[in-house]
Amino acid sequence: MFSLLRLAIEHLITALSLQSSGIGPETANLSSTIWSTFRLAVASLKNSSNQRRLLELVDKKDFPAIKSLLNCS
Repeated sequence: MFSLLRLAIEHLITALSLQSSGIGPETANLSSTIWSTFRLAVASLKNSSNQRRLLELVDKKDFPAIKSLLNCS
């Protein structure tokens, strides 16, 4: 289960990264859907040391800080 959540989170990060780079659809509705799905996936992580901090960053939609916390390039 954890590996599926991790994969989902990686895909959502990719979608947010592409969107922030101006690639792909940038509609507010799509962005809102990606962020809410991302929050749901993070909230589903159990016993993750970064879960609380990630949820705070997702609520702020602080994509650079999320990437930094998750060591994404």
